[in-house]
Amino acid sequence: MYHSVIFKTYGGKWTYIHWNWKLSNTRIVTIEYVMKATVKNISCLWFGADTPIRSYKIKLNPDLWATCQRVNREFIPPSGARALSQYRKSDMTLFAKTVQQQFTQGK
Repeated sequence: MYHSVIFKTYGGKWTYIHWNWKLSNTRIVTIEYVMKATVKNISCLWFGADTPIRSYKIKLNPDLWATCQRVNREFIPPSGARALSQYRKSDMTLFAKTVQQQFTQGK
């Protein structure tokens, strides 16, 4: 093989590196990770544990995060829970569906 493909982080973003071993030249293309606005992804993003990976996903998806924050200000869960830790699964699902709907309308 004359070339290989490697994925690694570079400058805070995912980077695609293509190296041609025969010619010894390197081509670097930067790729941003954009999540699909699915109910599961939104739920994991908003209700997930505060980890470096979650922070990185928030950083790379600012529009989706802003939509979550906007919906959170107005959202009243059907169960009447006041804190996120008291949300039922149905509350989380309805929240994520509301975010998904507003996010797709805003695009």
